Amino acid sequence: MEWQRAEEPDWQRGATILRDAYLEYVAAFRRVTLQARSRFELRDWAGGRRDAVARLGQYRSSVTSALEALEALLGARVRERTTWKAMRTEFAERIAGRGDVEIAQTFFNSVTRRVFTTVGVDPEIEFLGTSGGDASHT
Repeated sequence: MEWQRAEEPDWQRGATILRDAYLEYVAAFRRVTLQARSRFELRDWAGGRRDAVARLGQYRSSVTSALEALEALLGARVRERTTWKAMRTEFAERIAGRGDVEIAQTFFNSVTRRVFTTVGVDPEIEFLGTSGGDASHT
């Protein structure tokens, strides 16, 4: 009998979607930012302004893409708090050790706020502010 790897639960796949969307955001942000020096040296002020707008828009676009992928994966379950709690734990493991953990956590929180329209912080499904850049939560 051939052993097959069990398919990951949806909350693990959701955490992967979120991590990958964050990494894609970071890469896109860096690509645009790398142009800054040449824009400055060439005195391409209009190009610099376009790049600044692109960097700001990239975050919103990446959050939107992540949410669309999660909705496609989870359907109506995208609004289940237990799923988000599990995804938060898995996401924390997948970003542990990064130098930008707090920014990654903020990205995660941005997606949850699109789903739940949270006012304040919801410690059950969102990351709380941490010191030292670790991925700890409640």
